[in-house]
Amino acid sequence: ASGDYTQGDGQETGDTEDNVFELYPGVDSDNWGWGMMALMLTQGFDLSEYSSGNLVFSVKTEYPGIIEAGLQTGLGTDNDSWDLIVNLDPTDNSYGYNNDGAWHEVIIPIADLVGSAEISYGNDASTAVQLDKVYTPFVIADRGGATGDSWDTETTIFIDKVRWTKN
Repeated sequence: ASGDYTQGDGQETGDTEDNVFELYPGVDSDNWGWGMMALMLTQGFDLSEYSSGNLVFSVKTEYPGIIEAGLQTGLGTDNDSWDLIVNLDPTDNSYGYNNDGAWHEVIIPIADLVGSAEISYGNDASTAVQLDKVYTPFVIADRGGATGDSWDTETTIFIDKVRWTKN
């Protein structure tokens, strides 16, 4: 498996001809937060060959808080789902993230994501992270319990060029 997992075209212009995801956090997010997942149309991908690589994407925003990004392995119906998510903090430029309104490339080592792994809610903690069983190769969110943020914002988050790379 290779290539972009979103509809991003990589042009990052933000004009009407560009093909980027636009997220509008803050809508109905008072209790939990907000999030977006790129789900696969087919059965889970075996992305184990990327274990020493990176999750890479471009982002453009002035969102005031910490953003979470990563992936999910396993499948909830198999009771073996894991959240592999790291915080992107604009105050320390985590993984290249900045919220200054310009395009930035975020590069997150898969090893960092595996190191951050937490069992998904309600799943079996005796299972293991399975990079050979990835149904959700990209997640972006801001869950207030994890970041401490509130969501009183109408700031748009633009996402483009989501991909996994090998080293």
